[in-house]
Amino acid sequence: MKSYFASRCVSIAIFSLSLLSAGFSPAQAELVPPPVQDFSHTNVCTPVSRKGVIKENSYLYVSPLSSIISARIGKNKKKIRITSAYTAADGIRWLKIALPDGRQGWTLQSNMLGVVDARTFAIRHSKAIKQKQGSLTKFAQNRPIIFWTFPNSGEIYAQADGDPKIGIDYDKICIDHHQRKWGHVAYYRTIRDVWICLSAPHSTSF
Repeated sequence: MKSYFASRCVSIAIFSLSLLSAGFSPAQAELVPPPVQDFSHTNVCTPVSRKGVIKENSYLYVSPLSSIISARIGKNKKKIRITSAYTAADGIRWLKIALPDGRQGWTLQSNMLGVVDARTFAIRHSKAIKQKQGSLTKFAQNRPIIFWTFPNSGEIYAQADGDPKIGIDYDKICIDHHQRKWGHVAYYRTIRDVWICLSAPHSTSF
């Protein structure tokens, strides 16, 4: 009987030592923090796809509910991309932005300067924009469709291949001073709130 208990104690001791040598212990297992989910995915946020300028000396936070700073804007204002928006219970508006160097974070909307994008264009040229739905279905082979921030902005937002089977839907049109026809694309794949030149959808020379 004594030899049985002695062998059991030896077995337990050897097992405990093997756990320690591998770096495992009950206390260590309890200290491993759970993965932190993206605030945009766990709260009621509005997807946004806009460009803008953030004021100098502004701060970016991990989330609107956090005091942890993820980035600080220096003495010069910066061009950024807005990817999400969130309105807190107190009515304060927060924006999730991406900096040119890849850093991301949330900042108050009041830290933003003028945003020049499709929405701004729509307000300034509301009389020239007509509600008309259609779909671009003719594409040149091996040439991507060019998506612009707004007509004649000179700024390409994205490029993507067109699929003749589904086309690229637009909901508004306008004709510029060169008599080129443009279509507003509310959504195509992951691209939102942009314009395509229906007269020359593959051209990058505007």
